Amino acid sequence: MNCKFCNIARHVKPEHIIYEDSLVIAFMNIEQLTKCHILVIPKKHYKDIFELDEKIAGRIFQVTAKLSRAVKKAIKPDGLDIFQCNGKYAE
Repeated sequence: MNCKFCNIARHVKPEHIIYEDSLVIAFMNIEQLTKCHILVIPKKHYKDIFELDEKIAGRIFQVTAKLSRAVKKAIKPDGLDIFQCNGKYAE
């Protein structure tokens, strides 16, 4: 399988990693769409959210909330967006 996110989780593809634990990894994409564009992904490969188990989903959101607070403190944005895309829309 040649999954770009799996390659990031295995440290094969270079990205600016800002958080990592045994379940998830968070990084700033080299091709930033917005200021401080952070992706939080599971380390294990899942096709989409419909395959994701609740423990991993919960951990992803815990890390997302933690990093959101850090971004708020660091750059004081007016707000932020959190997206989760699946299927054809996500491609």
